[in-house]
This record gives sequence, C-alpha cells and structure tokens, in this order.
Amino acid sequence: MTRRLDEWVVDATIAALRRNPALRLGCNVSAHSATLDAWWTPIVSQLHADRCLASRLTIEITETAAMTLTTEARHFVRTLQALGCQMALDDLGKATTI
Repeated sequence: MTRRLDEWVVDATIAALRRNPALRLGCNVSAHSATLDAWWTPIVSQLHADRCLASRLTIEITETAAMTLTTEARHFVRTLQALGCQMALDDLGKATTI
C-alpha cells in the first residue's frame, strides 16, 4: 500500500504544480518507492517533458523504511536530479532511542 500512496501523493503534487505555475512543492516518498521501475515511468516522462515543472518539485525520501537497495536508490536520486527535481533525505542517519 505504501507505494500506491506514494504514487497518489506524487501525482497530486504534480497536478497542483501544473495548476499553479508560481508554486514550488515537495512531497515525501518512502524508501520502498525510491527505485526506478514501471511505476515511475509515467512520472519520469511527465517531468522529462516539462523541465520547468520538475524544477519546482522536491521529492523527499522518508526514513519510514530502511533503504536496502542503495545502488537503485542512488540511480533514482540521480535520475530525478537530472530532470531538474530537488531531492531531500528525511532525517538521514537519525538514531532512534526508546
């Protein structure tokens, strides 16, 4: 369900950016979603077609899940940066204490 929620959030954020060219928005995606696969193809295509829109989008990878596929995650980040997106990592290296 996390990936489906992430898809909805990114699509909604892109739709809001299309409606208002003055906006700069960010949205969070789980580390589970930080891999380029068929799910990202339509989003990457939209961002490739509209670099101005991409430059107003920040995607933040959250710490809610461990990032186990680091090579894929690096490729994900680099691809979105090359399209013009800003990338952020939420609480990178944050230690959790109970």
